Amino acid sequence: MSGAFRPLVAAVALSAAASPLAAMDAPTLKPPPPGPAFLAQPDLDRLKKVKELVSKRQYTAARALAAEMTVETARSLGEWYYFDAEDPLVAIADADRFLDAHPEWPSALKIQTHV
Repeated sequence: MSGAFRPLVAAVALSAAASPLAAMDAPTLKPPPPGPAFLAQPDLDRLKKVKELVSKRQYTAARALAAEMTVETARSLGEWYYFDAEDPLVAIADADRFLDAHPEWPSALKIQTHV
C-alpha cells in the first residue's frame, strides 16, 4: 500500500468507527425476564384460610371465601383446594365447569372420579 493511501484508509476507518451504527448497542438474544408476579396480601390471606377450612371439612365456608378473591388465578386455586378435598355435597355442574376451565390442573382425574 502506497504512503498516499494510508491516510485515506485511516480516515475511512475512523469515520466508520464514529458512525451512528457503531454507537448502537448490540442486540440481545432474549428479552429481559418479566417482573415478579405476586398476589395481594388480602387474597393470599384468603387462600391460606380456604386451605385451612378445607382441611377442617368446612366446605361451604371455604367455597364462599374462594369466591371473594379478586385475582382470577387465586380464585381458581381456592376452588381447586375445594374440589380436591372431595366435598360429599359437591355439585356436578360446578365440578364440570371447573374441569372444563382447567383440564390440565393436578387431580383432574381424582375430581372427575369423585363427582
